[in-house]
Amino acid sequence: MARQKIGRNDPCPCGSGKKYKHCCGPVAEVTDISVDPFIRYSGIMTALKLKLEQANHKDIRKHRRSLQSRFLRFAAEKLLPREHDTIFSDWLWFDVIGDNGHSMGEDYLLENGPYLDPASRNCLEALNRSRLGLYEAIGSSGMHLYLKDLATSAQKRVLLKEPLEFDNSGIILLMGRLAELPEDNIFSGMVLMLQEQSLERAFLTEHIQYLLSLLADEDAEEVLKQNSEIIFGIFNHAQHKTLLKLNDMRFLYHHSTQSEAAQRIIDANLGYEPLHQTKGWIWLGREGGSGPYARLVVGPELVLSCSDILDDVNNQIKHLTALWPHQPLQLLSSVLYPVPPAAEMGPVWFMAVMDKETERWLDTPHPEEGYTPRQMIKQEGGKQALDALLSRFEASRESKEEQELAAYMRERLQSGLNLQG
Repeated sequence: MARQKIGRNDPCPCGSGKKYKHCCGPVAEVTDISVDPFIRYSGIMTALKLKLEQANHKDIRKHRRSLQSRFLRFAAEKLLPREHDTIFSDWLWFDVIGDNGHSMGEDYLLENGPYLDPASRNCLEALNRSRLGLYEAIGSSGMHLYLKDLATSAQKRVLLKEPLEFDNSGIILLMGRLAELPEDNIFSGMVLMLQEQSLERAFLTEHIQYLLSLLADEDAEEVLKQNSEIIFGIFNHAQHKTLLKLNDMRFLYHHSTQSEAAQRIIDANLGYEPLHQTKGWIWLGREGGSGPYARLVVGPELVLSCSDILDDVNNQIKHLTALWPHQPLQLLSSVLYPVPPAAEMGPVWFMAVMDKETERWLDTPHPEEGYTPRQMIKQEGGKQALDALLSRFEASRESKEEQELAAYMRERLQSGLNLQG
C-alpha cells in the first residue's frame, strides 16, 4: 500500500488522539538525522520502541510483572538487572504473541505501516522477524563484526558503532537480537558478552541443540523465535556457571521380564546399582548415590530414564540405545518441552516426579530435628523420629496429589531405608 501524506498538525492515524508531529511523525523524521547507517537505524529503532511503549503502556503496566517472571523462568537469577531491561522489552514487543495471534510490533505494523517511511517500515519489519540469538565472534573488518550462530552455524555480519580490534586471541560469545535490514544487519538494544573460560561455548551449543532436538519436526528458526526466554536462560546459566535442570524423562519398551531388563542394565557395568523398589518399579541410580538426580527405572514393560542435567541425559540415551538398539527411545517430558505427557503415560510421569520430590525432601534440613531425613536415620532412635516426621507430613497434606505424594514417600522410605518392623 502506498504511503499516505499526512500533515504535521493532522491527527495521528494510529488513533492516539495526538497530532502527527507529537506522535508517529518523529519515527519518520529520525531517518534524516544522519547518513551514518548505524546512527540512523539505531535512532529509528529507538523511536519505534518508544512508540510501542506509548501505544501499549496500559497492558504493559498491567502484565509486566507476570511477563517478566515468564521471561526469567529458565534463568539462574530471578530478578532482571535494570541494565538488561532492553532485552526483556524487545522480547515483550516482538516475541510475545497476544490473543489475536500477533505481537505488539506486528500489530503496530498492520495498523500504521502505510504511514511509515520506507526506512522505518523496513526497520520494524526486521525487528518483528528478529530473534534472540547466541553467537561466537569469529572476526572483524572495519565497522563490521563477523559472527557464527551457535544454533544454526550460519555466519552473519553485523554493523558496529565504531571499529573493533578483534585478534582471535580468545573466544568471545555474544547474546543479542540481530535485525537483518536491506542495507545491513544491526543489533537491537543491549548485547551481552561472555568470554570462554571453562567450556561456556560447549554448554551454550549443546543446550541449544538439545532444545532443537525436542522440536525436531518444526522449523528451527521458528523454534528459536518462539523460545527467546530459553535462549536468555541458557546464556544466564553460562554466565553464572550453574547447571540448567532439564527434568528430562524418556522411555522405551524392553519386551522382556522386569528382572531381566534390570539385570541387563546392571551387567552392562554402567555405574548404576539398585536403590529401592517402589510402586512395583526397580529404581537404579549411580553407585554411591552422588551427583545430580539421574535414574534408570525398570517396570514390567518400560525402562524409564530420568535426568536433571544434559550430560546425564545424553549418557542415558546412549546406554539405553546400546542395550535396546531396536527399541525407540521416546520423550516423555522436559522442562524445555511445552507439551504435557500423553494421558496413558501420566501415572508414570507423576511417579517419577514423586520420587524426585522424595529425594529433595530427604536432603532438606528440618528445623525441629536439626537434621535432614537422610541424616536422621543414622542417629540413635532415628527410625522412630523419621517415622514421626513423615506422619506429621502426611497429616498436613490436603490435596489429592499431596496425599499421593505422602503415601509414595512412606512406601519409598520403607523400601529404601528399611522403616518397616
